Amino acid sequence: MKPSNVLGLLSLIPVFSLLVLGLDPPPSPPVADGRGKVYEAERGTYQSLVLARDSTASSGEYLRMEDKGEVAWGVDVDVAGWYSLAFRYRSPQGEKEEYLVRNDRESALGFGRASSWATLTTQTFLKAGINTVALKKSWGGIDIDCLEVAPATVWPSVAPRKNVFYKEHAADMTMKIDRYGHHVVSVTDEGRPLGFRTTDFPDFEDAIVLTISGQSLSSLREGDHILKINLSDAPSMDVDLAVMRARKPAGLTIIAPDVEHGSAVVFVLPTGKILLVDCGKEWVRDRILIPFLERHHITQIECFIITHYHGDHDSGDRGEKIRTAYKVSRFYDYTSFRTGQSFDLEGTKITILNSYEDGLEENTRSLSFRLEYQGFVYVHGADTYAENQMKILKRFPGAVAADVFYANHHFHGSVDVEYLQAMDPSIILLQAEKAIYARSAYMTKVKEEFLHYPPGRQRRFIEFLPAMEVGTVVVRVDGKDRWTYESCKDSAIVLPYLF
Repeated sequence: MKPSNVLGLLSLIPVFSLLVLGLDPPPSPPVADGRGKVYEAERGTYQSLVLARDSTASSGEYLRMEDKGEVAWGVDVDVAGWYSLAFRYRSPQGEKEEYLVRNDRESALGFGRASSWATLTTQTFLKAGINTVALKKSWGGIDIDCLEVAPATVWPSVAPRKNVFYKEHAADMTMKIDRYGHHVVSVTDEGRPLGFRTTDFPDFEDAIVLTISGQSLSSLREGDHILKINLSDAPSMDVDLAVMRARKPAGLTIIAPDVEHGSAVVFVLPTGKILLVDCGKEWVRDRILIPFLERHHITQIECFIITHYHGDHDSGDRGEKIRTAYKVSRFYDYTSFRTGQSFDLEGTKITILNSYEDGLEENTRSLSFRLEYQGFVYVHGADTYAENQMKILKRFPGAVAADVFYANHHFHGSVDVEYLQAMDPSIILLQAEKAIYARSAYMTKVKEEFLHYPPGRQRRFIEFLPAMEVGTVVVRVDGKDRWTYESCKDSAIVLPYLF
């Protein structure tokens, strides 16, 4: 049988069957556009999608994905390596999540709301020859115009880039590394090798968790160090490390544990009293928050704030168990204040940026606030959306800048990039689960448009600290430009010795 006839028969096989059988779809005919290879959606192998015409589509036609179906392309590349996949799409009904297939790998991909044609870009590794690249329905509800494939320039990255090690409470130190094909050869301090091990980080393509032995770190002198993560065929990466004998009390301490999807943050105020903001899901309250309070012999909470009444913030009982089990001196929620109101709290100043009056449902009504201590500023985003952030930026143009930003709505919902740029935080705290990797708010607005916006537009390096990647994050503040942060993945070690 002639090859052309074989390709003709293969085009009749549903793409799902091709994927199940482990067969590559036939190579799709690309169109050169001066940047990369463009694969039209309607020229891929598809089923259960609607072919439609539109003069604004790149070739006058596109595929509509409704409540089922998939499309696959046979992407032919000459050299194995990392490539960018740029999907031209529309999503007029709102943000959508679909499945992206690259050969034998499948993961969720988030498409932001777009009433007109937009582009979503991601990077992946492709083998030399024909690769299967497919979009499969998860939520559906998007239009697919074309796929552009081009070589990508990617560099390894590490998080966190700074940390603190205490000899008195020595613990292994972990960090997440996006390798992009490179391997960790050694970790050194002033040329001296440190013991380490690596494990896979399954939710990112070619990412690992690097763990440096606490025993090796214990041998370092007290003071500032620059650890070098030496890679194969790539420049080394630096991690700033402060080595101290023991933890010292700070004027203000902020503790954000890994609670997966939800919110629970503990503040040790300048007077030593406790501010608790939200209490997470029921299991978080019972298995993480209450044990933490008990280990620290905390029986009284000076101030308990619930930002809004969703189960991942109020434990499903409007905070009642916490209010009953502990002596809560002051309890507040989103109805307790008016936007713009300020009040002093145990040596700090709190200003309300968003409250009940600013929305029509729980998230847009949630309590966002600014906490200031000795010139240091923390902004709590609660579960607000971009629309709230735009209002805040307009109302308080001179009061948005912050040192630490607690991510709004776990970066699941919309974010306003202009608001983040005006805030220009040094670090971003995020309590969320891996679903953020399929949310356009995080993957596009935050990672691409904000964290990578042009040099000169931001004043300082921004450290992004998702708790599920770095563990519990602790911020210790003595004043403006006099604060540190640390993280530890092993909560059994870090949680009993925070202050």
